[in-house]
Amino acid sequence: MKVVLTGACSTLARSVIGLLDLDDRVESILALDIRPYQGVPSAKIQFQRTDIRSLGDLRAAFAHREAVIHLAFVVVSDVPDFPTIQAVSIEGSRNVMQAAADCGVRKLIYTSSVAAYGAVPGNPTLLNEETSIRGEENRYNFYYSYTKAAVEKAMDDFVRAHPQLVLTRFRPHLVAGPNFLEHTGNLASLSRIAGPSRSYWGFRAEGPNGSLLQYTHEGDLAKAVQYALHHDMPGAYNIAGEPLDFVRYLKDRGKTFRRIPWAGAYTLASLLSPFSARSRLGRSWLVSARYRNILDCSKLKRAGFDQPLRTTLQCVQEAVAYYEQRGAGRAKRAPAQGNGQG
Repeated sequence: MKVVLTGACSTLARSVIGLLDLDDRVESILALDIRPYQGVPSAKIQFQRTDIRSLGDLRAAFAHREAVIHLAFVVVSDVPDFPTIQAVSIEGSRNVMQAAADCGVRKLIYTSSVAAYGAVPGNPTLLNEETSIRGEENRYNFYYSYTKAAVEKAMDDFVRAHPQLVLTRFRPHLVAGPNFLEHTGNLASLSRIAGPSRSYWGFRAEGPNGSLLQYTHEGDLAKAVQYALHHDMPGAYNIAGEPLDFVRYLKDRGKTFRRIPWAGAYTLASLLSPFSARSRLGRSWLVSARYRNILDCSKLKRAGFDQPLRTTLQCVQEAVAYYEQRGAGRAKRAPAQGNGQG
């Protein structure tokens, strides 16, 4: 099988490309990204610098390819303006769909997100794939949720117009794993569990899911993508581990959860946002902390992907162990301190 992958320099792509590189059923991987590729060299992998905003470039790249894995998206934004985010994430994804149809690609696999369901009040306690996509309600306060939902709505129209193309959508929760430990603020916050403080300050979401946490392990998501390459899986699939009562977990570790008032934090970020790009970014992602969506992933198993998914507890334990080890390493490298007595 000849595969094209967009967003080849993304964090998730490291896991996906690494897995497909070892897959004998995959003949070649054309890796596309606007940034220079820094992945592991392989005879199977060819890199091409490509901007998904160019439909013509995508058509040239997709020619004679059987499958496209679409990962390119603006996640944690260093893009200065919303029109550019829309052009990359929404219009770029439309281009990927159009180029796939124009070139006769048989299979398109897209990594969506729990964010597509919307960071909004009123969602069910447990979300399945039939739950309404409401992320477009976040147009003015959370760009990631809005753009993920907009792409899903465009894909609904695309599937109706191109029924011959198998389109698979995965909706992961917060992604955890080795490649994400230094790139995800939510994971980095777990480093405080490894620290000496007995207090853990954080946001508690509104509603019955307020104390719950849910992660998707990157290895499980990569294997699901691989599975979809070799099995027809039309439609959308939630993918995440069993949720964790995070407040209880902290208590078991001898720590106390201290609640940061969400409204106060959002007000502060709003006041600072005219002067700081970091504050504007933080304000947007604070919206996702207000409501906690928890995914029902039973459909994925019914589709034949029966590999056990790593639980959220296992994801947290992996991250905490990493930060504990990193802290111990730093302590060993620290210079010896005298006590001032000769």
